[in-house]
Amino acid sequence: MLPARQRMAFAMKSKPRIARISFANTDPFFAGWKGDRYKIVATHPRRLGLWARQGRVDAGLMSLADFWKCESDFEPLGNLGIAATRRVRSVLLFSRVPLRRLRNALVGVTAETSTSIRLLGLLLGSKRSLRIHRGFSQKDRARLLIGDKALQAGYTGLKGFPHVYDLGLLWSRRTGHSFVFAQWVVRRNLPEKTKERMKKDLMASLERYRRNKTLFSRLFAERLGLPPDMVRRYLDGFVYELRPADLRAAALFRRKLSVEKT
Repeated sequence: MLPARQRMAFAMKSKPRIARISFANTDPFFAGWKGDRYKIVATHPRRLGLWARQGRVDAGLMSLADFWKCESDFEPLGNLGIAATRRVRSVLLFSRVPLRRLRNALVGVTAETSTSIRLLGLLLGSKRSLRIHRGFSQKDRARLLIGDKALQAGYTGLKGFPHVYDLGLLWSRRTGHSFVFAQWVVRRNLPEKTKERMKKDLMASLERYRRNKTLFSRLFAERLGLPPDMVRRYLDGFVYELRPADLRAAALFRRKLSVEKT
């Protein structure tokens, strides 16, 4: 982690650095984006957490697991985030065998994840004595994919892994709650005017997406190589303005993780 003085110097740059997660479910926050006030840097969830701790970004849609590690430097940006009430469709466990037979197995996990790997461990890890590792091996009995790759593999199938399980749905069935995957956060020491402007710009993009869902869903679908109607249904499954119930669900996840560690 950079020294406090150096982190402050980064924060005072004329253009705040916003990390953009390169997944389709984050695109509504950048629909028709005209953020020339900011420097946009593309990344994935796990790298965003690393960059935040290194002082290399000022704001982003951060994995909950990473946000909790840097709460002293970052704070929520309003109530903006990403939650799924049941199926998420882009956090999928692909298995060679039915879930009931997945025990003492090697499970490969994409290197991009920060929160979903913890959700997997919480839901299945200790109960089934899974050996969870980052990266993929020919010995894997199951693999966890997230983001666009999971969405695409859920549509086309993943060769050799015929059984597919949605972690958002598994969480919902176990707890009765939604699952919050990420929250928009901003560096605490940025000027308040900058924070407010950033929030307004993100909200403007989100509203632009909501008014033009058919158009944007088609554009996103072309990039993904998926049917527009499927992408529309996928995005409609997310909550982008976190409700009190979503925040309670996030707190529950945090408590369960704490208990798991003890």
